[in-house]
Amino acid sequence: MTAGGHSPHGPLSTASSRSGEGENGSVVEVAAPAAGARPCPQGQFPAAQRVRKRSEFLEIQARGRRVSTPRFVLLLWAREGAPTGARLGITVSRKVGGAVTRNRAKRVLREAFRATREIWPPDCDLVVIVRHLRPPPALVSVVAELREVERTIRRRAAEARRDRNARADALARGD
Repeated sequence: MTAGGHSPHGPLSTASSRSGEGENGSVVEVAAPAAGARPCPQGQFPAAQRVRKRSEFLEIQARGRRVSTPRFVLLLWAREGAPTGARLGITVSRKVGGAVTRNRAKRVLREAFRATREIWPPDCDLVVIVRHLRPPPALVSVVAELREVERTIRRRAAEARRDRNARADALARGD
């Protein structure tokens, strides 16, 4: 909340608020976002939800299925093994801007990934390559951009799964 009692995350509705306990034991009202408010993802971004190794980035970039948006290139790769949830990797080159700009882009993309969890198949890894950031990205616009290509993402994820199954079949045959 800001000094004026407004949330930086958009309009709040007290109709579905819940109570919590403050530091000194006092009751604190926590209001839920109103319908139509900006996406407000919950939780953290643990290591299990990140693509971390260089070898994984390189494999996804070499063999992943591409989805292009005006500001990003999304690369989807179906992982072997049991689905443990979608994982995200982000690549932002120095061409995009200085360190502050690149870090802001990564923060916004992580938030957008969490706000759109239902889009990402649990057995896929995603690497996002940032093309440019003009105008500077706001969470709402990034989420909207991802939702616009949701059908393409689902189609490319299905293709990535077929690729994974073909790799497994070739390995079983000894090719």
